[in-house]
Amino acid sequence: MMEYEEAFFEDFTLKPDSILHDFLCYETKDASGNWFKYAEDQPDTSLFCYETPYDIKIADLDGVVSICNTESRTITIDPEYVDDKKVILHEMIHAYIGQFEGDQFSVFLECLLLRLYNELKTKISDLEGRIINHAHTIRQEDFYDHGSHGLLFLLKSFDLDLRLSLPLGSVCSYGRDNTGEGI
Repeated sequence: MMEYEEAFFEDFTLKPDSILHDFLCYETKDASGNWFKYAEDQPDTSLFCYETPYDIKIADLDGVVSICNTESRTITIDPEYVDDKKVILHEMIHAYIGQFEGDQFSVFLECLLLRLYNELKTKISDLEGRIINHAHTIRQEDFYDHGSHGLLFLLKSFDLDLRLSLPLGSVCSYGRDNTGEGI
């Protein structure tokens, strides 16, 4: 997970070179009048170094693939799926979103939603339809008792799908891993 964090979550870890660059960096003049780029120190938002690190567990979940509990800061994965990158990334998205919700940095969730949407709309021709189908009230029953899978979750999962050359919807799952028709 630490490798995945470094490779795929530069946005959620508030790295200055991520798609959040414009919200984290600015230009200023030094004493001699020369311009230079500056990035304010951001908090360490690593899942493993934040104020309370996430505990990763492997346990039999009786038919459930994995669970992210943001309150206890645990990610539990059924042993059958311990090497499934899609499952691990899915739970990591939950953990990051939960880490920022209600926090003083929650505005970054909105900024990230905006930036991911703008980046993905040039790469996914049917993005609007996929968003509507995902967020449609009739499709929300897919998630009953399965945590929150809002638009930021969907967009980040598409970002990961593209980076890993997976069919769109693979990381999101819940039947989203197809062409998008009829979902």
